[in-house]
Amino acid sequence: MAINVSSSILADANYPGLLDWALQSRDLPQSSVCVEILETSILNQPEPDVVARVEHLRRIGVRVALDDFGTGYAGLAQMSLLKVDQIKLDCCLVRRLESDPRTRVITRALIRLCALLGMDVVAEGVETQGQLDILRRARCPRAQGYALAHPMPTPDIITWLHANTPLPRTVPPEPAKHAALIPLAHRRDNSV
Repeated sequence: MAINVSSSILADANYPGLLDWALQSRDLPQSSVCVEILETSILNQPEPDVVARVEHLRRIGVRVALDDFGTGYAGLAQMSLLKVDQIKLDCCLVRRLESDPRTRVITRALIRLCALLGMDVVAEGVETQGQLDILRRARCPRAQGYALAHPMPTPDIITWLHANTPLPRTVPPEPAKHAALIPLAHRRDNSV
């Protein structure tokens, strides 16, 4: 489960403890949650505070992602400063993959850098087969977007997942509409 956290929530020193309490009180494993921090959020508060919150979240077992990476607000300094589990490449990079050779080089370099740092990568906003092909060649481990699937009701997601990727043994998803997010290497139709 991913939780998008605003800069005001991230600024609250009590947030990691409150999240931990909420998960424990509902018998949910901390590892089932990924807190997504917008790249812009880290610029709105003092650096030591952001680092402390991220470290606290990770200490309690919650995964942390830097969302919308590549929008121009943060950069390599934040990647080295914040020990996050995942980088979510913004759709502005993905959108230009087919038309801009420089964007392809930058995206490949970011994917490789994340792999070297032990961070997962998700390419957001993948809308075309061409983008999927480029990301696969760049060894991007995960993608989400309409090129994979459109939002759908939970029963349709389960059917779609059975057809497109091995299902891990997890808690059933909440009944809602979800965007598709699957590892690129596990698609059975070899289209990526």
